[in-house]
Amino acid sequence: MAEASETLARTLGVGSGRRQRVSPVTGGPLPDQTVIAAARRRNLQRAFQARHEALADTMTVAEVAALLGTGRQAIHDRVRAHSLLAVKDQGRLRLPEWQFDPGGPNGTVPGLPEVLRELDGRPLSELGRVLWFTGPKPALRDRSPAAALADGALDDVLAEARTVGA
Repeated sequence: MAEASETLARTLGVGSGRRQRVSPVTGGPLPDQTVIAAARRRNLQRAFQARHEALADTMTVAEVAALLGTGRQAIHDRVRAHSLLAVKDQGRLRLPEWQFDPGGPNGTVPGLPEVLRELDGRPLSELGRVLWFTGPKPALRDRSPAAALADGALDDVLAEARTVGA
């Protein structure tokens, strides 16, 4: 019993001049604030790295308009109508290249507008949607939704989209 009391006193920081914070869930010690700050900084760096990678293969509105042979306003209209995916970067829209297909309807991968509409209202930012489209999904045999759409697996991608935020 005395050993348990000593362990508890050490965990609480009794007698050491400082109080160790204890988790209300596990009863174990909580990390020091400098450890927490360092972890937050690492997470922030990872998030920015993911953003840079996600935006690496994107095009500007002007580039997409030239690619599709249309005006820039038409591209903005299609983004608003959820038939194209775009992310704002430094105040300008960037559109991922993987969504374009010269043989697809309106120059996009078949099924893209349906999937974008399915994702509408889901708890994902535009960047989150890009990351969702490009990350492997077990339900799609570890393919990304973008790759599965390109392979013609629209129904499977729609089913996976329905699970977002569920």
